[in-house]
Amino acid sequence: MKILYLTGGAGQMYCGSCLRDNALAAELISRGHDIVLLPIYTPTLTDEPNVSQEKIFFGGISVYLEQYVPLFRKSPRWLDRLWDWKPVLNLASRRSISTSPKMLGELTVSMLKGEAGFQHKEISKLLEWLKHEGPPDLVSLPYSLLIGLAKPIKEALNRPVCCTLQGEDLFLEGLHEPYKSEALDLIRANVKHVDMFIAVSEFYAGFMPDYLGVPREKIRVVPLGINLQGYAKATENSAETTGPFTVGFLAV
Repeated sequence: MKILYLTGGAGQMYCGSCLRDNALAAELISRGHDIVLLPIYTPTLTDEPNVSQEKIFFGGISVYLEQYVPLFRKSPRWLDRLWDWKPVLNLASRRSISTSPKMLGELTVSMLKGEAGFQHKEISKLLEWLKHEGPPDLVSLPYSLLIGLAKPIKEALNRPVCCTLQGEDLFLEGLHEPYKSEALDLIRANVKHVDMFIAVSEFYAGFMPDYLGVPREKIRVVPLGINLQGYAKATENSAETTGPFTVGFLAV
């Protein structure tokens, strides 16, 4: 299959969603699928070989400027390319960037509005690029906070869209009102444009129908996994089996 897989960059921070997206894309590539892992906002930081594209859409600088400076909502493309240049985004992301949901309510709501939001120009750039790439068999969104892209992408490509459910409730619960209620309403209104939702756990599959209004029959569970390359299976007589089996877990 040819899959367009969007992944949200988090600057210089290690992000659980980024790590999962990259690991899953790498595994699908190893199995012969054609995966285009496309970063959103900033380049992605991973703990394994990065398989994402060099090109970045919805560059974090452009998204911020379009949100708070009306002039940049109609700025020329040549100027946008400066802000969206990977070295510039890397430089900007080295500084302390607040991802506090309390500070990002307006931006979250605007992105969820899709083509009706302040970042409509960024959607046009993505759709133009897709016209020259050839239609994929499937489009994957990394989390429901980008569900505002489902409708324009589906209309442009006439391809199924899936969306992963992974941790967005923690972000949404931190939003101040009225942004929390607006964001939830916008997500629920866009559920109909997504063909399938992927939950990373059975808990999320049971929790999200009430929280986001996702029909249970539209959710499939794909558990989180790890890359076992480089690890050998311990035998009964090996030193590794002395004492209890221990797993180190990093939560980000």
